[in-house]
Amino acid sequence: MLLRDIITELFRHGAKRLVVVNGHYENIWPSVEAIELALDHIGRERTGTLKILRIDHWELVSAQTLARVFPDGYPGIELEHASVIETSIMLALRPELVDLAKAAHDGPARFKPYDRFPGPVREVPASGVLSLTKGSSAEKGQWLLSDVIEGIKRAISEEFI
Repeated sequence: MLLRDIITELFRHGAKRLVVVNGHYENIWPSVEAIELALDHIGRERTGTLKILRIDHWELVSAQTLARVFPDGYPGIELEHASVIETSIMLALRPELVDLAKAAHDGPARFKPYDRFPGPVREVPASGVLSLTKGSSAEKGQWLLSDVIEGIKRAISEEFI
């Protein structure tokens, strides 16, 4: 509802080109729903030239960069919660907030091929780290951010210009 309200208010103030960058795997569908709810709230017949891009930042990282970041093989984004990608990006952006000496190494999670409700799910390590932070670095964070920034610029150029 927060994202729906932000989009609605930006539109009310005249914004016509919006980019929603998602950085959390579990927020994929809530962000899609928020955009759809905003369009419904605005009134789809009133949106005119409004265009919204929704981007999952990890989708913009090249296979070559992933191979550099994960020389032993990429575990997949679903296991990257608080792991190498996110830790490396934080090391590049806000290193003062990261203390690798305190990083948990109780993963990786081993999920079953189905979901159970209510949680918590036994397969998730107590730390919430779904893979491992080992191998994280600011340099890897810069590689990842470079791909993401270039990908966002490319998407904006293709869609808005």
